[in-house]
Amino acid sequence: MHRESIVRGIVGLRRFGKSTRLRELIRYEPRVIGWDPRVGPDAPRGQLGFDHRFYSARECGAFIRRMRGLPLRCALHSDDPHDFAELLHAAHDSGGNVIFAVDEASTLCPRSGRVAVADESFAWVISQGRHHRMGVIWTAQRPAQVDVLCFGQSEVIESFRIRARSDLEALAGNFDRDQLKAIRHLPPFDFYSSEEN
Repeated sequence: MHRESIVRGIVGLRRFGKSTRLRELIRYEPRVIGWDPRVGPDAPRGQLGFDHRFYSARECGAFIRRMRGLPLRCALHSDDPHDFAELLHAAHDSGGNVIFAVDEASTLCPRSGRVAVADESFAWVISQGRHHRMGVIWTAQRPAQVDVLCFGQSEVIESFRIRARSDLEALAGNFDRDQLKAIRHLPPFDFYSSEEN
């Protein structure tokens, strides 16, 4: 399996290590496209090491298309779910071979009750992208707010500290009872991986 064909989820409370782990996983990947819904003036800048940051899906998509077959590290800061579809089409047009680093997957693939426009595009990448050498590493603070598709299609789920009962229940299919108890008390930067089960 090619590394760009992976689907991996990282969950946990804020400031417990999700972004650091994501940065470790994408550090040496040559073609990474980031999605970050935090767009305000207080949004973190450059945290994941992207060379190019965009606030327009059209500009980001054009950049991705120009970089066909070349190393690519860019991120789109947008809270508009339509924009993810543009990134997906641009990645496909540029030949694939990319990993999408998606921060807060609940904005693109929320659990039932809220419908995001990009559910279809994001669901396609999660379930079919690997056949086109497109992978996803997604993060979420609240696993209970992420659709079960993300958990079902991910080869690996890594969990940092989670406390809410509903969030622990969302992880029950990936971790045993003892691990779920331990996840509630993990110190910062420690995590459990479903790969170990």
